[in-house]
Amino acid sequence: MITVGFILFILNSGLGIFTLLKRKNKEGVIFGLLSITLSIWVLSVYATIFTSSLFWGRLAFAGVILSIGLLLLFAFVFPGNRRVGLSKVFFVLFLPVTLSCATATNLMVKSLVVQNFSITGTFGTLMSIYQLYAPLYVILSIFLIVRTYKKTTSELHKNQI
Repeated sequence: MITVGFILFILNSGLGIFTLLKRKNKEGVIFGLLSITLSIWVLSVYATIFTSSLFWGRLAFAGVILSIGLLLLFAFVFPGNRRVGLSKVFFVLFLPVTLSCATATNLMVKSLVVQNFSITGTFGTLMSIYQLYAPLYVILSIFLIVRTYKKTTSELHKNQI
């Protein structure tokens, strides 16, 4: 079990670092950061399961929160490195950055218990905002990618999507 988590962490981290070093455009930077935040999430979930540490549980939430925000931002620029205004970047990333900072406090996760490779927790007052944020951002990301696919006439972009 720990081997799978460690392998996923290494692969996602490697992909993220490789993309950040190789591609210097917006798409590459956002995708690289997305891969790295996903690797943080994977590592933190596995560390939580094996240590029962509140630190790792909170870090897992921070990783997934940032990943979802970066997914939406990626949906705005992909494919073709489309232009995104600074105000849209701020609008898209404000909530994920705020929520991920809150994971370090009792406002998101108060406590957790690990039993039989299952994690349960006591959540704070901001968890209800996360429960709205996560599906909303994921659905919006999927909508943007599908819309882009339908609108694009470039065969290359269709294949990339």
